[in-house]
Amino acid sequence: MILTVTPNTAVDRVLGVTRLIPDRTLRAQLLAVGPAGKGVCASMVAAELGYATTATGFAAGALGQWLVEDLKRRGITPAFVEVEGETRTNIVIIGSDDGTHTTLTSNTLQVHPAQAAQLVAQFGALVVQARCVVLGGSLPPGAPEDLYPVLIQRARQVGVPVILDASGEALRQGLSARPDWVKPNREELEQLVGRTVDSLEAALEAARAVQAQFGCSVLASLGAEGALVVSGEAVWRAHALAAPIVNPAGAGDALVAGLAIGLSERRPLPDGVRLGIAAATATLSRPGTAELSRRDVERWLGAVRLERWD
Repeated sequence: MILTVTPNTAVDRVLGVTRLIPDRTLRAQLLAVGPAGKGVCASMVAAELGYATTATGFAAGALGQWLVEDLKRRGITPAFVEVEGETRTNIVIIGSDDGTHTTLTSNTLQVHPAQAAQLVAQFGALVVQARCVVLGGSLPPGAPEDLYPVLIQRARQVGVPVILDASGEALRQGLSARPDWVKPNREELEQLVGRTVDSLEAALEAARAVQAQFGCSVLASLGAEGALVVSGEAVWRAHALAAPIVNPAGAGDALVAGLAIGLSERRPLPDGVRLGIAAATATLSRPGTAELSRRDVERWLGAVRLERWD
């Protein structure tokens, strides 16, 4: 079982416009509505690929209830702690003419100490059944800053590998507990090392610096340049595949899901990375966040190029 944790759950409403123009009233077409948040999206991808997954975290209000029911429909086991406020709505605006992708979001969950403690206890009961853990996304107001470190330590106690996919202070706090894997994008790499990452060589240097400082393997997603994997002394480069891009939201989460599947099944590392690249590519041509079909993933899998780069 793959266990995902999403402290700041969301529902994505994806709208399509010809072009996003400031100070204008635009007529938008509703393209998709679905659950979101990094861990939730990783669970959605894993479930579509046929793997058992449990999704936990915080959820609130009517949108939180809708999210839970939708995840059940997808074959995911929900185990969320109900909190105050409302699960977020993300407005994702896609410009068809200029290829822009804009997301509007805000924090609408409110977590109290007793609810945070409940999530930690619930995680402790679930992680003993898991073969891999994905911790994903931001922390909502009220969630303790050390939530990710506490969960990482719980997973380590029972020998379950952890993938951390977060940003900002949540990423830094989580890294302090030394997860097994971290999945930064280019911007997050830059924030971690304090310098520009404007080439593959710079990305490799930054990934090695993160590995050396925090003792974790690194899967760096680099958009059109694919991904870099730094684990132990080994380095792989995964090339991006040429696919039509409708909505890139959730592609990074699909990459994480592929890695999580590989780790949970104790496959050779390249297998999980290849699966993640294929899954990420399959999400790009669909309007819904992290939406894909197993058939598309299988079709892209044979085209993935992964090479040693060390």
